[in-house]
Amino acid sequence: MTSREQFLQCFNEIAVKETALPSFEFESPFEDSVMPVKDVFTEVLVKVGGQLGEGNKVSQLQQFVTQKITQGFQVLSVVEGVTGNRDPAQINNPHQLAD
Repeated sequence: MTSREQFLQCFNEIAVKETALPSFEFESPFEDSVMPVKDVFTEVLVKVGGQLGEGNKVSQLQQFVTQKITQGFQVLSVVEGVTGNRDPAQINNPHQLAD
């Protein structure tokens, strides 16, 4: 047996044996039966200073964004069809977005 074969055989001897993973029950906090995903998202968004705009059309979102801009807020948008008043490419530091 060559030294290479001996070396490889040592690895085979010390290799961790495959074992079955334990099973456990897991309940996701995002299940609709526990808390709807939209409610979880909205809760987190509000905690970080965001606001959820209602509606399901891009035009409604643009209307919401335009309202925020007229109120003096900075709005950065990367959503196709929604224009803010800040260019995302010009932001080098998140602190530049502080209102």
